[in-house]
Amino acid sequence: MALQPNLAQLSAEVIDEYVTASDLCIHHRKLDGGCLGYPTVLLLFCTVEALGNYLSPKEPLAVLNDPLFGKSYSVTKIKNLRNWYRHLLAHAAIIAPGICLTPEPEGEPFDFEGDEPVRLRVIPFHRMVRAAWHAFDKELLKPETRLRDKHYRTQPNAKESLKVPDGSSAAPFVFKPTKM
Repeated sequence: MALQPNLAQLSAEVIDEYVTASDLCIHHRKLDGGCLGYPTVLLLFCTVEALGNYLSPKEPLAVLNDPLFGKSYSVTKIKNLRNWYRHLLAHAAIIAPGICLTPEPEGEPFDFEGDEPVRLRVIPFHRMVRAAWHAFDKELLKPETRLRDKHYRTQPNAKESLKVPDGSSAAPFVFKPTKM
């Protein structure tokens, strides 16, 4: 964590932390021999979606079809990945019934039966996302394009009045006065 001078550097730090945390989750071993698959997958989908917000903002997970990831998934497959894995993990702490995460080290990240994603291989998914992030052109990070009026604070706050403990992280303050 660090104080970042601009939103693009903050965004890069956040994505670096997602990838680093997912790496720690992959290498942690539970008593049954598995890794921390669910938090890994959630962090990886957050990373994919963050990159997608800059490369394919109308459907961020469609970035999986970008050369960075090297996949070619149908619109329905992308939608099902979002609905069955990403959204349920983020908002309900579950995945869709009848599908599984596996710690298999090899294979495609996703197995599909038709358009339905039935298996997610956590380690290959992690490798794919990590490689895409390392290859991603950081100049494309333009977080301000993702902000709406509701995201801005309305009260000015002098930077020096903000007491930030060492090791803290913060977005640079941007004051956007309300319209008259």
